[in-house]
Amino acid sequence: MADLSKLDGPVQHILDGTATLFLGAGVSFLSKNKDGLPLPNGDELKLLLASELKMSAGGHALDKLANHFRKKRGPAPLYDLLQDRLTAVEVDPRFSEFLCADWRRIYTTNYDNAVEKACKQRKARPPYTPADSAAALPDGAVIHLNGYIEKLAPISIDADIRLTDRSYATSTLLQSPPWRNVFANDLRVSRSIVFVGYSLADLDIARILIDEQSLRRKLYFIVAPDADEIDTDALASYGEVFATGVEPLFTLLEAARKTYNPKNRPAGFTSILDLAQRTSARSSVPATLVDNQLIFGEPALAQIISGATVFDKVPYLVPRDDVTQAVSAIIEGHARDLVIAGGLASGKSFAALQAGQQLLQAGYKVYDVADGRRLQADLDKLRRSSDRICLVVDGYRQYIDEIKFYLTQRPTLHTIILTERSASHEIVWSSLSPQLADSSIEVVLDDLSDKEIDGFDALINFAGLYPENVAGRPAVSRAHYVAHDLDRSLYRLLLEIIKSKRVQAEIERLLSPLRHDPDTRDFFTTAFIISALGLPFWINDWQAFYKLKNAREMFRKHADEVGHFVVMDTASIRSRPGVTSLYMLREFIDDDTIAQCLADIYEVAVKNSDDSEFERVRYDLIRYNTVEPLFSDHRKLERIVDYYDEIRSIGDTRNNSDYWLQLGIACTIHRDFERAGEAFAQAYARERARARPNTKKIDNYFARYQIDKAADIGDAQEAFALAQAGVAALLKQIFQADNRHYPFKAGRALTSVASKHFEHWDAAQQKQFLGTCTSLRDKALAWKAHHKGDNVDVDILIKEVNVILKGAQTKLT
Repeated sequence: MADLSKLDGPVQHILDGTATLFLGAGVSFLSKNKDGLPLPNGDELKLLLASELKMSAGGHALDKLANHFRKKRGPAPLYDLLQDRLTAVEVDPRFSEFLCADWRRIYTTNYDNAVEKACKQRKARPPYTPADSAAALPDGAVIHLNGYIEKLAPISIDADIRLTDRSYATSTLLQSPPWRNVFANDLRVSRSIVFVGYSLADLDIARILIDEQSLRRKLYFIVAPDADEIDTDALASYGEVFATGVEPLFTLLEAARKTYNPKNRPAGFTSILDLAQRTSARSSVPATLVDNQLIFGEPALAQIISGATVFDKVPYLVPRDDVTQAVSAIIEGHARDLVIAGGLASGKSFAALQAGQQLLQAGYKVYDVADGRRLQADLDKLRRSSDRICLVVDGYRQYIDEIKFYLTQRPTLHTIILTERSASHEIVWSSLSPQLADSSIEVVLDDLSDKEIDGFDALINFAGLYPENVAGRPAVSRAHYVAHDLDRSLYRLLLEIIKSKRVQAEIERLLSPLRHDPDTRDFFTTAFIISALGLPFWINDWQAFYKLKNAREMFRKHADEVGHFVVMDTASIRSRPGVTSLYMLREFIDDDTIAQCLADIYEVAVKNSDDSEFERVRYDLIRYNTVEPLFSDHRKLERIVDYYDEIRSIGDTRNNSDYWLQLGIACTIHRDFERAGEAFAQAYARERARARPNTKKIDNYFARYQIDKAADIGDAQEAFALAQAGVAALLKQIFQADNRHYPFKAGRALTSVASKHFEHWDAAQQKQFLGTCTSLRDKALAWKAHHKGDNVDVDILIKEVNVILKGAQTKLT
């Protein structure tokens, strides 16, 4: 006896509009033609053709009998016979209810009009065949894979209909990229896929199901109670099989509909978008799509979601190994959530898209955050759904408060994927970790693996974006170049692409119209800054700059120049962060213009700080890690200090302890230790003057300042005191949740301290220094054991301290 409770999920998905139906000839008996006879299935149609020809059907296939009939009688009699026997005039009432449910899509191998007849007065179900255009295919459409009786004509009967027990998909659907993508996407994004009256005699459809193993958990086959056991065993290798006939499914759906409340559907969102509904409108040409991805960071969304390939079996999206493993753990129930961190241009947004696609294939409903204006309300709606849902938040720091609320309220089956730049992640993760620490996997996108290099190599070689001295090499040599010459860095690889002659010429073409008018230049410098930083601005936000009256008109006028960097819709102009925006700023726009535009943005953000979006911008533009990459390497510290001096007079910046801390960080990194010390003193003074001071963050960076200064100065005794004080601070910080890996990163400077000063210390000082180094290494080893994982800063610290200890032992003996 089949366990019908396993159909509860599919029934819920049918009512929600997230299931796809696949109809076969096994349901033909539920519809009748004008003579009151059930519509014939494939075997019955063979017998009918043979009877008309006054011959035995024998073992002949349907297509051969139909071809013979056409040859003997002509196309018009074949057309008349099919119209007479396959046009439905009556459909079983329960079958009609079933067909008129809110199916996302209906695919059928049947030629008849039963679906259209059943739903004509109740729900529009426009019929399509693979001969039609797949553009703008509406939800609820019926796709007749083998042709449709009402689109049949005697003169074109050979092209209009395929009388065979092999799917029309063989010659048309799977060979037409638009239809192939639609079909694959429907299979992947549907929560359930229900096959009724269908067998897997169609080898092409079977092949798709074999290739997509992730579909198995959402495939349901309803077959006749007397179905052949060999056939049901074959179907069972693809999904759940119910040899019950379709009547029990009708009954389950009728019962569920009585208590179904459509208000519980997670619909009508403003700030979050259904990933399955995302499309790419700028191009459909593979070469252009790959160019846009590699050069401008513009994902080929529709192709990625549908799993389309660029050529051969090369996908548009290069899967990151750690992300694949993490999402597999979530699907298998070993983890619940995923956090993706990485530096600039490390592939975080694409990794999140990869994770979302994997979960779509596994039957999740996947949403991603587009903006934050009504995010709280949307998440409140979302948490009311008990379905398997994944929320993707790319750049989660912007939405900390909304995410906190959602995490405390979300149902058990809800998963969240978060991305953030490593520097920001280090700072803000502690505010979320109590809700996620025990159930989340953290992936840090560092070096590219060999497999990932091969994936990027295939796309870059296809696009012709390698430098001339690399382009003609074999694939193995190109991979070696990425692994060794570029240190497996995706950021460096993307920079190499941008430096190619073709891309340089394209960038020059994009920028040239913007250079003639200073106001336009400044406005679009601001746009590139916004794009490089990934800041969330709406239409009115943009119009706050330079007293611009119509931001939309400005963007329309220069759509070709900035269309790769920003996305404009009815309410917002959203930036698309990418390494190209940053490169264009640093190489094509002078530092003085950048500094002035940054200050302008900061001033507008301070004036509008009651707006949460602008408050986040204000916070960002104080931080050294945010502004440093925007400037060229020419006189960088001087430019950055000039910028900090410029914004000090804006609002209450001069009394902000974080402002002085960030200035101290900048001066430390650029080895201006005198100015750094003064900035840290100002930061401590302002923080301690607060009602509830918290100096932890300052302590972190001040420890780094002490160790870096110790490695830089010539006085060995002062260096010893600084290094010991710095390490003592690090040892206190290591297991504090809000410090994470930073103490280990700061401690790596001890190698430079030892190499410069160790020989100039006395024996007691040497012993004390080695003892503190050993303690720091042991803390790092304990961290690894506690977290059961690797981190590049922790691993390098352990390695470097071991080098110090080994070198010291050699010197002492």
